Amino acid sequence: MRILAGLLALAVSTAQAQSFPTKPIRIIVPFAPGGANDLMARYVCERFTPAFGQACLVEIPPGAGGMIGIDAVAKAEPDGHTLLMVPNNIVTIPFVYAKVPYEVQDLAPIALVVSTPIMIGAHPSFPVKTFSELIAYARANSGKLQFTACGPASAQHLAGELFAAEAGFQWTHVPYKG
Repeated sequence: MRILAGLLALAVSTAQAQSFPTKPIRIIVPFAPGGANDLMARYVCERFTPAFGQACLVEIPPGAGGMIGIDAVAKAEPDGHTLLMVPNNIVTIPFVYAKVPYEVQDLAPIALVVSTPIMIGAHPSFPVKTFSELIAYARANSGKLQFTACGPASAQHLAGELFAAEAGFQWTHVPYKG
């Protein structure tokens, strides 16, 4: 959070020197409301408004694994008033989907806002308590287990698939809608 505050402070001094922003800032979150990206975008907006003296709005056009919102930002006027809050799957989408409506090169990274861990959890009644027990159980029940992640091509989805491949079992990905 200190890094974010520092970046905002630098941005304020730069913005004042350049009379930016000249209109409300839009942060596009291309996923369902209530997720980590939405919450972080709202947190950033709460700090943008007093720092810049302009409104900051979070817009949520979910769909197509994030491509609808990402495309909207890629095609927005390149004046710095439309931003994208997106996880790292922005770089994996073109490798997963046959047709992508935007070019990754049409977007420029500005800042790493947050870093989150990827965790494995289960209901307390699940018969494993350790990572080693999970691998043994999954191998013995290969193809019968399911895991959920926030969507196809997300870091969580790919990490789950990599984990299964490296550990020598199969499970089914069930995308979580929102």
